[in-house]
Amino acid sequence: MSALLNHIQAQQDTACKLANVLHAASLLDDVQIAPDAVSRLIGEALTLARNISINLDCVSLPEGAA
Repeated sequence: MSALLNHIQAQQDTACKLANVLHAASLLDDVQIAPDAVSRLIGEALTLARNISINLDCVSLPEGAA
């Protein structure tokens, strides 16, 4: 697999993690339990979203892909 495809797959993996973290936060928030856990999950979601954004910036693409 090319470096670009590997890079894209890594971003897809991170996006799936982000979706799961947000789903977990939503479930906990719906039943109004573990507000501290919800806060930590939101923090993790922000980190994952930032990483996706940074990694999809054209300056972060693998050599020769931009």
